[in-house]
Amino acid sequence: MMSSTVLYIAIFPEKIDIYSNYLEYTNFNIIKIIIISIALFYIIMSISKVFFVFSRDDKNVKISNKYGDINISFSAIDNLIKALIINIDFIKSATVRTYIKKNNINVKIDLNVDAVRSLSEQLKDLQDLIKKEIKHKTSIEIQNLDIKVKKLNHDSKYVYEEKYVEEENNEKNIENDFSEVK
Repeated sequence: MMSSTVLYIAIFPEKIDIYSNYLEYTNFNIIKIIIISIALFYIIMSISKVFFVFSRDDKNVKISNKYGDINISFSAIDNLIKALIINIDFIKSATVRTYIKKNNINVKIDLNVDAVRSLSEQLKDLQDLIKKEIKHKTSIEIQNLDIKVKKLNHDSKYVYEEKYVEEENNEKNIENDFSEVK
């Protein structure tokens, strides 16, 4: 309520006479300056808030050695992980996010994958690969690497190949059963 009144008076200073009965014993020029200053303060704070909301403070991992400090940004780690993932056949797309939680470096990966045989084992191998490669290339130890499958594509070539192999194996088994009977 107070800020809207201040803003109203700052925009329409000629309307200050409406509030004169509250302020009849004070100097109107001082009151006008104070009200305009408060209104300008609110306007500047609103504008600065808009600009700082859209700026991103990029986090870094700091590695210290005898020669000095090395800072590796989270976005560099994210890009390194994406480069590792992009060459895997059954992964269609990935979103990677590195963050710090309880002084540990964590990575969260959201994947869009094709349905393949033993997907959980392949994703576990992917976790091991990512941890080893990040440790090898950057000397950064990832404490927790969460992989979430956001989308599982069932209509992929892998599913058809596996069904074809299973059907072919079943036909061979049936043929073998008949040959044993004869």
